Amino acid sequence: MIGYVSRNYNPSATNQLEMYPWEFTGQESGWSGTQTVAVPSSPTSGSASPTQAIPTINTGPIINTYWGLNYGEVIIIVILAVIALLLAVLIPVIRGRKK
Repeated sequence: MIGYVSRNYNPSATNQLEMYPWEFTGQESGWSGTQTVAVPSSPTSGSASPTQAIPTINTGPIINTYWGLNYGEVIIIVILAVIALLLAVLIPVIRGRKK
């Protein structure tokens, strides 16, 4: 398997455990059959040497998520919530001083 897992909202969930199930995004492959390769004990003249490089696999960025949001989005939401809470506390205090 090559890919990543994340949690996504399931609007048809009937309980909290099914509301954000884990989902795999990527490629899967089945099991391959066993193959036997005969390798000579000594190289023969004129045989090719293995010079082919092994390709690298780019799996893409790995992004940690929290409630289906990445950490940057969670931090922004927390900062906005703190600002809203401060405004809810400070506005009545400021209005009380004006009287």
